[in-house]
Amino acid sequence: MTFFGYDKIIFRKTIYFFLFILYNRIMRILPTSEIHENPFTKIIIARQCPSHTHTFFEFIINLSGEFENCINGVTYTIKKGHVLLLRPEDQHHFSSQVSHTHRDVYVLPEKMKAIADCISPSLYEKLANQPLAVFFKVSDYQLQTLEGKLNYFNAASNYSKLSLELAHTNVVTELLSLWQQSFDDKKSDYPEWLNLLFHRLNTEDYLLRPLSEIIASTNYSYGYVCRQFKKYTGTTLNEYVSKEKFAYAVALLQNREARIADVAEKLNYGSPSNFIIAFKKRCGLTPAQWRKKKPPISMRKDD
Repeated sequence: MTFFGYDKIIFRKTIYFFLFILYNRIMRILPTSEIHENPFTKIIIARQCPSHTHTFFEFIINLSGEFENCINGVTYTIKKGHVLLLRPEDQHHFSSQVSHTHRDVYVLPEKMKAIADCISPSLYEKLANQPLAVFFKVSDYQLQTLEGKLNYFNAASNYSKLSLELAHTNVVTELLSLWQQSFDDKKSDYPEWLNLLFHRLNTEDYLLRPLSEIIASTNYSYGYVCRQFKKYTGTTLNEYVSKEKFAYAVALLQNREARIADVAEKLNYGSPSNFIIAFKKRCGLTPAQWRKKKPPISMRKDD
């Protein structure tokens, strides 16, 4: 059922959260010195964007066309209906052969945490700590519904800050709920042993084990696990583990005090040279080059 065009559950969560932020006085929008002229959302029509980081969360909702977005060295192919969530300090850039259209939705960290906590106590920690970016797909109907709500901001000057905050909160709540739903729906189709494997791979202990040991923990044969993993996920187990390890390596390299040799040893690469070769093969840069290139800046107005 809907209430003035909004799903009743989403609308109720929005009202609960809005009362919460009013009570705690955390309502604050992004200043124009930090973001585009609209502090909530903006339509982007472009072919490329240089590498940069944010001090805030940013949803990217692709409306048409196709492009590649590289986040912390991992490349995602973004098609219509795909949604990405960039976290503070995620380094990213995008490019495409032709112009595409996507919408950015900006969220301050304290507001994201408050909304996530209202949905699930562990959701914010899950968002902040998972190695790979939040990436999911919405249906054409869901995309149309989201864009209908976001078009409200095209005439932002006609509405009060309070009205805009409420509309923005509703959209962010819906996006987080859609991600959680897509994650739950996807996992519900997996056999129990595969869900357990994903759970184990979220821990450092399992992620850094040799592939043969990871597979042995399932109590199934090597060939069976590899075939079933590819069947259910569309990618190989080796590629999945490699991406997760690379994302973890990027997270470790964020600490400038950590030596590259120490990171290589922690990730069980055998030697620094093996780690450097593997890192460069995935993102085109050595770990040292990546550290030098990573710009510690927030998003500019002309992005």
